Amino acid sequence: MRSELKFRVAVVTGLLALAACDGTPAPTSPNAATGCTACHGDSARVGTELQRAAPPLDARSGTDRTLVTVGAHQAHVYGGVACATCHTVPAAEDRTHIGGPHATVLFSGNVVGAQGAAVAPWNRDRPTCANYCHGDFTNGNRSRPTWTSTTGVTCNSCHGAGAGAAATPPGGTHPQGKPDCSACHTGYTTTTVNPDTHVNGRVELAVLSCSACHGDATRPGTALEQAAPPFDTRGLSGTNEVTVGAHQGHLSKGVACATCHVVPPTGDITHGEAPTATVVFSGNRVGANATPVAPWNRDQPTCANYCHGPAMGGTVPRPLWTRTTPLGCAACHWDQQSATTSTGLHVFHVTDLPVATRLDCGACHGTGYAKAGVSGAALVTHSDGLLQILPVVGWQDPSCVGPRTCFAACHTVCRNWP
Repeated sequence: MRSELKFRVAVVTGLLALAACDGTPAPTSPNAATGCTACHGDSARVGTELQRAAPPLDARSGTDRTLVTVGAHQAHVYGGVACATCHTVPAAEDRTHIGGPHATVLFSGNVVGAQGAAVAPWNRDRPTCANYCHGDFTNGNRSRPTWTSTTGVTCNSCHGAGAGAAATPPGGTHPQGKPDCSACHTGYTTTTVNPDTHVNGRVELAVLSCSACHGDATRPGTALEQAAPPFDTRGLSGTNEVTVGAHQGHLSKGVACATCHVVPPTGDITHGEAPTATVVFSGNRVGANATPVAPWNRDQPTCANYCHGPAMGGTVPRPLWTRTTPLGCAACHWDQQSATTSTGLHVFHVTDLPVATRLDCGACHGTGYAKAGVSGAALVTHSDGLLQILPVVGWQDPSCVGPRTCFAACHTVCRNWP
């Protein structure tokens, strides 16, 4: 009985030995490295297969970033740079690429020559990169980082005007006073990027409002009222700055942006490439009442046109754009409160008539016009280049002779207005 048991044990042992030697591989462990990570990278690393495959480790198990075979691989693959941007990625299980002495670097894709950037060939002996990715683009810093450097780059290394980790706006059309990158580039902040689009060779620009670069989007009013300085594109808010000046003073009085500027289409930032804003007067105010319009002079920022009454007896006919104190009625035309200057028969109607029959400005010019100033609906019409007179006045009635006449309920005959 015992001999039979020994025989059976021997047979089983022999069968197991044969199974181990018949050339059939043992099952692969679920955690064993396969594919690219079999030779380099780390199969346990979080990320896509190619992210896991990038050194470290290199093919010799090196981990030091000063090794050209390691370098900045991790910073690139996790920064959104695909392996195929710098290498020809072999097919799965293709090991023929390991026959050379080292990996072949071949730049390709959207970043090759993006925005007209020159791509310098890879030099393994002097491992630096000079291409679009590192600032070789419009307003970029054109940095030349070393592949094996242990010092990380920041936003300002490639673009930006400052230093440190937080991005500062680069030059060109970028408003220096609006450092929030997300206002123009969705998914970006001053310290983070959208890795899917960050270095894809294109500029991802959100549909912008005017207040993205200047003005204040939180201000009450229309989109154009919000967009007018302050703030200017550098973040300045003082009215003594020519880029700020009397913008709000004009908008609050009903002067539209198009009166002084050609308003660009929504989302068009090309106008920001000019060194200064272009001032072009247009609309009813140009030559209104035969008033000559003096060209804008940025060095001596004054306005001399219909709006400021050089021909209407005003005390400040050519106010400084950067004036820090407000203008009163008398600055542009006769002040009806002081009655220091007579124009036409204004004094007679508002001052000389008996109190009971004395007229207020609104009686002839409409709601919102008063001796102390204009308000409400009158803000829109006050300086629009047109004469605001109510129909009841009978101004220039066809039955009257002469261009300046009144003939209405107040008068039984046509009256000339001097």
